[in-house]
Amino acid sequence: MSALRVLAFALCVAGVAAPSVAGAVAPGARIPVTVLERSPALADSVFEKAGVAPSSLVVGRLVALNRSMIDLDDEDCISRTIPREMVAQFEVSSGRRARTGRGAVLGMLVGLVGGVGVGVYLVESEDFGGRESGFVPVALGAGGALAGLGFGALVGSLIHTESWHAQPDLVRGDPP
Repeated sequence: MSALRVLAFALCVAGVAAPSVAGAVAPGARIPVTVLERSPALADSVFEKAGVAPSSLVVGRLVALNRSMIDLDDEDCISRTIPREMVAQFEVSSGRRARTGRGAVLGMLVGLVGGVGVGVYLVESEDFGGRESGFVPVALGAGGALAGLGFGALVGSLIHTESWHAQPDLVRGDPP
């Protein structure tokens, strides 16, 4: 019976910690807003008042969202109020992540190929004494793979990508 209680508790905690769906965007969420192009319906003064250029992308943290306006603090710490009628696309960040694993795999493959290539070259060269040995390419390939793995993981950890999810129901005045 206690296992059933633990399972029920875990499911409740997972339900509470699960991200919200159906377009609910909490203040503080990182969002990019794509602004519409200049058109007869949108005067230049509307763009100037909002402080954005036509067809621009504004990325920042959401402050408030209502039926007519999107308030956000952009990446330059400038507070902007963008009328919803100007919004062409509204997205929400699902998080940033490092590319450590991909860098490690690519680095390992490059190191392996390079190490084996150098090993084969050394075995076939006159300086090696003309002896044929399969051990040298394997050893240099393994060493190159390990060095490439470490270097690739280091480079990959410095590269971050961000995933965005479109929120089409929040464009141009649809209810939040």
